[in-house]
Amino acid sequence: MTLAASVHGFSVWGPLETWQTAALSYGTRYWYSINAESNVPPIIIGNGGAVTELGGTKNFGEGSRLNTAVMTYAFDYSFVSYFGAEGIKAVNAAFAVLNALPKVSAASPNLTEFITDGNQQINYTAQALSMLDIKSTVLQIMLEHMGLLGETHVFDLGGQTLIGPACTSEYFVLERNYDPITYNPTPYVNGALYSYTIFDGCASGNAIADAMETRNDLTDFNSFTAVATYEGLRLGAFYLGLTRDDFGGLRYLYKKNNYNFEALAPNTYVGSLTSTWSPVTTNALATGWEGVLGGAEKINFVNINYDSIYGTAWGTNVVTYTLPTVTNYQLSEITVVRSNTAPDIIFAAADLLVSPNDPTFTRTVTFIANPSTTQSGTTVAPGTFSPTSVIVFNNVGQLNFNYYPGFIDGSTPFLTPYFQWGVFGGGTNAPIIFPVGANLAALEEEVTTQPPGSVNQTWAGVISTNTTASGTGAGSTGGGAGGGAAGAAVPVGSGQ
Repeated sequence: MTLAASVHGFSVWGPLETWQTAALSYGTRYWYSINAESNVPPIIIGNGGAVTELGGTKNFGEGSRLNTAVMTYAFDYSFVSYFGAEGIKAVNAAFAVLNALPKVSAASPNLTEFITDGNQQINYTAQALSMLDIKSTVLQIMLEHMGLLGETHVFDLGGQTLIGPACTSEYFVLERNYDPITYNPTPYVNGALYSYTIFDGCASGNAIADAMETRNDLTDFNSFTAVATYEGLRLGAFYLGLTRDDFGGLRYLYKKNNYNFEALAPNTYVGSLTSTWSPVTTNALATGWEGVLGGAEKINFVNINYDSIYGTAWGTNVVTYTLPTVTNYQLSEITVVRSNTAPDIIFAAADLLVSPNDPTFTRTVTFIANPSTTQSGTTVAPGTFSPTSVIVFNNVGQLNFNYYPGFIDGSTPFLTPYFQWGVFGGGTNAPIIFPVGANLAALEEEVTTQPPGSVNQTWAGVISTNTTASGTGAGSTGGGAGGGAAGAAVPVGSGQ
């Protein structure tokens, strides 16, 4: 019998282990940074600046997940004042995509209802203006918060040994990408085959190494398809929904028969109480429950009111849900009651140029202490994320990008702006730009008009703009992911 080649794949992550050091590109991924050595061009795409990761990839069975089936989110005043109603609508649209997903066990065995190609589409006006889509960025952030990483972790370094002079090294390369059907390691993601090239800055005095993924399809050399891949979102691009392998990773993490020894989130207890979203007055509920839990099957996200100026005096929200468990060797369910006085996820805005490796956004994550075994002081058992996170978008406004010695003055319009927050899709409506009140026509004028005094270089302004979306094949301006065609099927949970 001949077995078909595996063509799917996902990566899971959790707390950094002691050997997962910056020198092996864990935590801060130098080779995806704008600061990478100029003689080896870094991969700079839409979220190319978001290279500070919150943990490291794990072996199969060791990844972290949420066990909070209902999570709340809200908007800080700083977000509202900069992004306004349209920014709030964009974030709500991202959560609508996630809320529209089925329970993971309800999907078909081979996930054929989800697409692989054409999920990333291009709006050419937004691309010409270097715009970054808020909705698509929130989808990426939330998939990470739910436990997934993308194609830039098909291969990771497991170790490096210097064996001689002149930076001669041996490398151990891990394959940290797993097929959602067979769970075997695989070099495929969404049907694309990946290999790797090891980048090492030792010769230039920067001893940081990484196994950088490259697609074997040389017509689309550095394209990534999974929404969970931060480096995959192009400027001017937007996602229709999740891809097959994004959902495949969620199915593995959250299926009800994936049992792990876990602790519940703070302010939860096991009991029986009627769910309500009405404010109630109550003392802090008992915490600290731990046991063998199955996956939640589905995470639901609820937008709640939040007053960041005058405090969170709106009371305590109480919600109940069930989780599968194993008690005395018997399968059963427990009712989890959770009470919190603030949103789990808060969206804010701030000037992030103090952190030049993250010019687009920052986010936080907390790991719930795992009650299971440890190895050499490092948790290697499956882990749990706390539901809480603060997501901060850069509100510095239009940002120019120059570098020495090639481009050091204001006459390099093709680098201006580095990115601009926007909301856009595939229709005929013009993109919306931020901050509130910003003018699209003025931005187009800036990037299509030669600046005064630009005598050092040939003018290379935008050739043309339009608001027509198309598939992101290799022929698209600026490259593209997946090579899909226009009018690709809308994926399950897309909210379209």
